[in-house]
Amino acid sequence: MSKFTHEYSNFPDQLITIMNYKNVNDTIGDLINQINAYRLDGNYAAAQILISDYETQLKQYNLDMSIINKIIEEIRNTQIKSRVAGQFISIEEDEPDGVWDNFVWIGGD
Repeated sequence: MSKFTHEYSNFPDQLITIMNYKNVNDTIGDLINQINAYRLDGNYAAAQILISDYETQLKQYNLDMSIINKIIEEIRNTQIKSRVAGQFISIEEDEPDGVWDNFVWIGGD
């Protein structure tokens, strides 16, 4: 049987953390453009300094591979948890017909 992995996420031992990422707008756009300009010029040290100085603000706009890996791991751990519990999980907008024991529906309003 598959085992839970905890490289990026501690689910199911801990709840999944909800992150609210934002689209880049005028508030942060100039900073991101400056970081990209440094990168294009090959001035990675200056880009890293800007990233470090504004890490808290940039975190809301930066969806990197560690976040993608965390999401994938949380999905995998959810699948393992439901299999061990003998549950069937359905993720869709409308509730499916024919609900049975250990059925979990995620969706709708």
